Amino acid sequence: MTVDIDTWSEATISKDSFIPPGLEGPNTMVEGGDSSDAQPAKPPSQAVIETVADAEGIESVELAPPQYESLHAVIDPAALDALFAKRSNSAIRPGGTVSFPFCGYHVTVDYDGTVTLEESTELAD
Repeated sequence: MTVDIDTWSEATISKDSFIPPGLEGPNTMVEGGDSSDAQPAKPPSQAVIETVADAEGIESVELAPPQYESLHAVIDPAALDALFAKRSNSAIRPGGTVSFPFCGYHVTVDYDGTVTLEESTELAD
């Protein structure tokens, strides 16, 4: 199946992996889960929404209650964005990750903008 993703003209999705032609970048699915790994051009909260939406095969605007959990229900999106924002002197933060459950995935956000999804093995409450 071929789909358009952000700035890529085409990307090929296979059962095992998703790598844009000639690129690795935002919304890249790797074995073991989805991943978004580029210098953050967008806030981490938006990258999480887009990566989960891609994994679900829907548009990011469709990732909304009541069918999907709200990101606000599990983490403060503004706090997540602030945690990974550049410092006041424009320096990139040297490291760190945040992990949380969201929409049936274990989400990990790295300091460099990487968003990794692993299917959750925990049952929803």
